[in-house]
Amino acid sequence: TLTEKYILSHVHHPFLLSLHCAFQTKGRLYMVVDYCPGGELFFHLKRLRRFTEGMMRFYCAEIAVALCHLHSHRIIYR
Repeated sequence: TLTEKYILSHVHHPFLLSLHCAFQTKGRLYMVVDYCPGGELFFHLKRLRRFTEGMMRFYCAEIAVALCHLHSHRIIYR
């Protein structure tokens, strides 16, 4: 969405994707972001079916730090 585009282009943090460029066609918005070689977190959860406690601590900590950074910029993520 345009809101996501605005946020990614103005907020920079190691745990958030960086927006390199964006363009729009009729009805679609395309965003060029960092390549994530590990893929999406949900993909790994589906594959493993459950994370170990250590994995959960690691991922939850990264998500919490990223959310704190967004909140420091007065951005609320739903």
